[in-house]
This record gives sequence, structure tokens and C-alpha cells, in this order.
Amino acid sequence: YPLIDGVVNGCPSHLLEPSVTNYINNSQTSASIEYNNVNSVTENSGISPDGTLNAIKIDADANDIADSYRNVGSGVIGTFSIFAKSGSSDSIGLNPSSTGSTSLAVFNLSNGEITSTSGSQYIDSSIENYGNGWYRCSITFTTGTGSYINRIRFYDTGTYEVYGMQLENSSYPTSYIPTSGSAVTRSAETANGAGDASTFNDSEGVLMAEISALASSDTSYRALSLSDGTSSNRVQIWIWNNGTIFTYIVAQGSTSYTRFDNVNSSNINKISISYKQNQFSTFINGIKTFSDVIGNTPTGLNNIRFLDTNGSANFYGNTKQLQYFDSALNDSDLEKITS
Repeated sequence: YPLIDGVVNGCPSHLLEPSVTNYINNSQTSASIEYNNVNSVTENSGISPDGTLNAIKIDADANDIADSYRNVGSGVIGTFSIFAKSGSSDSIGLNPSSTGSTSLAVFNLSNGEITSTSGSQYIDSSIENYGNGWYRCSITFTTGTGSYINRIRFYDTGTYEVYGMQLENSSYPTSYIPTSGSAVTRSAETANGAGDASTFNDSEGVLMAEISALASSDTSYRALSLSDGTSSNRVQIWIWNNGTIFTYIVAQGSTSYTRFDNVNSSNINKISISYKQNQFSTFINGIKTFSDVIGNTPTGLNNIRFLDTNGSANFYGNTKQLQYFDSALNDSDLEKITS
């Protein structure tokens, strides 16, 4: 369910995430903090985002630090995140660093803003409101060499609450993976194919999806495919690795229709691709972005899959709805289903 200002709102989505590892050995206790320069660390001092009394209270002076020595590898992209809540102080920073690499993002825990970012290997950062004063803060960076220090900086004198540290081999923060004593890996999530040859119409139809990517600029391509199980006949909606939307049709091994649209793929978008002999179109969020009057339709369509037809480009993201129509709808109806 989406969180808006820390409150659950609206309709749920089907969430698929890739396999990642949380390299923090003790993500919910002070054992994860292997070095600290703070006044005190108190276990089980507040109600964490999971609703239990397991948040850690940190009493710090201005510019104090707490460190965790964990590594995702050299020269790779990683993401460090933590849930944090202001007590009497509200400025906190995430500062992963090692030989040849340093990154910093500073967060305000009162207004939920990123106040500054810096560092030679800094890529991105985010802050998400989890309600009851809790925010999930994250920083994405490229690692250097040698031992890695995942540093939490406290910029004001006073108290803070923290919970759920995560260091993962990912270019964006994924769902929190609790650990207790050792690193934990979440398996990649999958959605099996749907339908058969009797479900789909080769001569005309519409594939519609209401979807979002897990990040606006992923390092990989993400695909939804209506196909015959091969690359020769397929109707596809892609989220490209630069965040654009790509709609694509191949018939008997030849490309019939292609369209790229620049939209923010990390937002929920309603996308449709309609096909009929010499009649193709793409609608996004109620607007026809492109159409074509030349091209053949695919044959042998028999399944929908959350990946490309060759088994790659797994669709990791949020799916609010997926619809198939066995006839090509008119523009008015396509506008309605994508608005």
C-alpha cells in the first residue's frame, strides 16, 4: 500500500523485487554499531516502524558518529539506509566511505527533507515518511576499495531514535530485510505466466498496465510481455534503464511498432498498447502519445509474463493492474482506461 505523509492510502500494488542482501549483521540492535562516538546507546527505547518496542535511542553531541563496518564489494553500486526519528534533535547524515570513495546525504527529520548531498561517489538519496515521526533515509553510492565504513552522523546535540539498518547490493533501497547475527539475502520474487492461446486474439487486442519502477533510473530493463513464448511474436511494455517507457510489437520476427516516451517511471503510470493490422497506438495517462498505420500483428500469442521472452528483464516494480482486451479499442475507450 502506498504511504502518503506516513499514512496508508489508496489501492495496493503487486510488488516484485530482485534478490538483494542486507550485509548489516544485526540490523535491529546496537550490535550493528561496531564503533560509536556518542554519549549513550539504549536498546528498546521506543516503538519502531514495525509497531514493537525495539527502536534504539542515541544520545549524541553535535558531530558525533556511529559506524558499521560492512562491505558490498569494491567498485559496485550499493545503498545504505536506516529508519530514523527525531527526539530532541533532527539533523542526521548517512556517510558511507572507503579508500577512493566518499558520499554524504544529510536529512532533516522534522520536515522530511534532504538538506544537502556531496561526495565523489554519491549517486542518489531519498527520504520516505513512515508515520509517527519515522523516516526511512537512504543513500546510493559507488564503492571504493578496502574496508567500508557506513557512518551515521548526528549534527545536533540531543537524542535520536534509529531502527532497521540496511546495506544492500542495489542501486535503490528495496524493502527492509531484518537480520540477526548474519547477513540475509532475499530471493528474487517472481510472477508466473497467465493465460493460454484461447485467451488472446492474434489479429487485434490491447495490453494495458498500471505500473511503476522501483527507481526512476534502474541499471536494468524491465518488461511485461504478451507473446508466443519466443521473441518472434510479442506485444511488450518496457521500462527502459533510463526511466523511459518503450512500447513494442514484433510479428513473425519483424518489428511492427515501436515507441519511446519520456515519463517518470518511478511514478504510477497507466499505459496501453493497442494492435490491429495496420492500426497501432500507445496511450499513457489518458494521452495518445503515438500511432502508426503500417504493420502486421503477431501470431500464436499464448501467455503474459513479467519478463522478456528470452527470460531476462524481469519486471521488478509495482503493478496496480494488468488488463487485456481481445479487440482493439477506439481512442475514446483507450483514453478512459489510461486516465
